[in-house]
Amino acid sequence: MVYFVCNLVDDPWIPLSSSQGEMREYSLQEALLDSHRFAGPAFPRPTLFPAVLRQVLLPVLLDSIGSPHTSQQWAQWFSQGGFDAAQRQTIANYLDEHRDLFDLFSDKHPFAQVAGLESPTKETKSSALLVPSIATGNNVPLFSALTDADTLFLRPAEAAWWLLYTHCWDTAAIKTGAAGDPQAKNGKTTGNPTGPLGQLGVVIPTGTTLFETLMLNLPPRTPIRGSSDRPQWRARDSQQQGQDEGIASPGSPQWSIRPEIGLMDLLTWQSRRIRLIPQQTPEGTRVTRVVLCAGDRLSRIPEIEPHTAWTWTAKPRKGQSPWRPRRHRSGRAVWQGLESLLAVNLPEGDGSSGDREVTSELLRHILALQTNEALPNTYPLRITAVGVVYGNQSAVVEDVIADEIPLPLTALSTDDRTRDLVTELVEQTDALSQALNRMDVDLRRAGGGEPVPWDKGHHPGAGLLHALDPLARRVLSLIQHHADDDERLEQLMQAWEQRAWQISDQHAQRLLDAAPPQAFAGREIDKRLYSEASAQRYFRAALSKNLTRAGHRQSRTEEGS
Repeated sequence: MVYFVCNLVDDPWIPLSSSQGEMREYSLQEALLDSHRFAGPAFPRPTLFPAVLRQVLLPVLLDSIGSPHTSQQWAQWFSQGGFDAAQRQTIANYLDEHRDLFDLFSDKHPFAQVAGLESPTKETKSSALLVPSIATGNNVPLFSALTDADTLFLRPAEAAWWLLYTHCWDTAAIKTGAAGDPQAKNGKTTGNPTGPLGQLGVVIPTGTTLFETLMLNLPPRTPIRGSSDRPQWRARDSQQQGQDEGIASPGSPQWSIRPEIGLMDLLTWQSRRIRLIPQQTPEGTRVTRVVLCAGDRLSRIPEIEPHTAWTWTAKPRKGQSPWRPRRHRSGRAVWQGLESLLAVNLPEGDGSSGDREVTSELLRHILALQTNEALPNTYPLRITAVGVVYGNQSAVVEDVIADEIPLPLTALSTDDRTRDLVTELVEQTDALSQALNRMDVDLRRAGGGEPVPWDKGHHPGAGLLHALDPLARRVLSLIQHHADDDERLEQLMQAWEQRAWQISDQHAQRLLDAAPPQAFAGREIDKRLYSEASAQRYFRAALSKNLTRAGHRQSRTEEGS
């Protein structure tokens, strides 16, 4: 018998970049104990880091050293710049104690898998089933490097990434029934939801090092875990949990629909039952086949979910929670939706009616840390946003949304000027985009045509937003850097408006240049004259109304000439 060995504690599998830009893979123990040495993750796909962060890095810390109890203790940990000697020893001891549970190919308890899992027909499938960018079955992405008939050879490290990805982001297609699963019918299970992260717009606060990122995701007052809350590797090692809670063990082919037991159970949620099948090749151990079956289903996304913003409704439907996770919108930059990230006030009990946006639990904690001076106003916080757009009844992946922006800490405070400036910037770009779209509509009518329906075709406002995007990101970064300097902030906004005016004017001129000759004279519709002049006049008025600082400067320039 051939024995395959890959232990995530000791073997390199987590790709990280150093402060010098060097990128290579490290073991779990190296990644945690030396987290201060690394700038951040270097995974080839944006969906992989949220999976590894939630399924492995954070739960190991929560189950070993725990989380800080107060903002003062959090500030003490954070100011160390890395885990101190006692914490490092505790983490090392924990990993040593549970080392066997992190064996990727163990015969008894393979990590995040079910030992001996098989289908009733003992059929296995290509490892491409784990990787959405590779064609397999009904999933046929454009430009796939392989066809369904090709063999995908995954290194053990890559197999670990996509194993955790599948637990977090898998599609909602029909799954193979597992032998020993009483809920499987005719060798299949239906009604499978997507992985839990597929139901969210994931929002992860990140710092300047991996250690800072871990700390930002490990805030004080983390929900206290119950006595039975534990990460999946310890849950499968304890049959008592299943007996006590009446739930299926994650190490068995059976599964259940249930709420989370606690935060660690949620982070390491086993939404699928999986077995990786390795083989020996001339290049070393490779995973080429898998068994992928249905796993546990969350009865609902819980309010302790830390990595999403929310929509709160005052009148939820009967039996439903008032809290719904917000999804990211495809084609829209994160900074264009900053309103939901800055909505720190909880609506319950304040007499709110209708729907309200509420930011993530982690960003509310970070505001509290900044308010208690555990974080400086100018700390270079960044927000990583990741989401998946599914199609065909969520059975295929249509798009992956990934973005990262700087977020000024003081903008989270409801009474700080930087918040007003950031909100103003977002509102200005939206207004400029709408004004350019309005100009396009007016010019089309002036030329004898009809406007393009809002949900079809190309609209020039989208092109303007794309052109303003790098400028807006730069301004957000500078606002973050100069958060304590009101004079400098005003200079930044003046410079932003002047440049935004220029870019908007250039896009408007392109529309005028493309207008047909008859648009000059225009035409009357419902007693209103549409012409080049009126379209241009409306657009100029919108520029002056929304870019007031630049408008005053423009007026002085025109008067002087």
